Amino acid sequence: MRLWTNKSVVAYLFLISTAFSMCVVFAQTTNEAIGLAGTVTGLRYPLGYHDNGQLKAQLKAEKANVQENGQIYATNITSEFFTVEGLLDITMTADDCIYDKQAKMAKSENNVKVDKKGIVITGKGFEWDSNEQMVTILNNVKVVLTGGMMKSNMLKGKRK
Repeated sequence: MRLWTNKSVVAYLFLISTAFSMCVVFAQTTNEAIGLAGTVTGLRYPLGYHDNGQLKAQLKAEKANVQENGQIYATNITSEFFTVEGLLDITMTADDCIYDKQAKMAKSENNVKVDKKGIVITGKGFEWDSNEQMVTILNNVKVVLTGGMMKSNMLKGKRK
């Protein structure tokens, strides 16, 4: 039979209360990010999953205001898009955006950059439709091909 000393009881209660506090903070942060209104810092929100369970896309933001209507206003955002195998495929950064969780769409009127191996697209303003898996950059679009893209047969004219 084990005897509990005052010190061991205090230590045990401290561990239980610490674990409980961590669970409450985690639940509160998760609830804010997935449905309840509030301001969240360091937001990471999954935007969808491939059929095999791999993350398809996620929104990360320095700060986000989650509104009761299901919209998220986020600043200093990075959206990451992954392949079926879970590899990072495309990174999109923007000054800010409004993401509508119900419509699965995002938009912004400010600076945006899309980076995929071999190509960088920048501009001002974008609309992203998760359902169509399409990003439209609205203004001042600039495309830079890197990493040998100019040598691609797709860009060479065919000679007869």
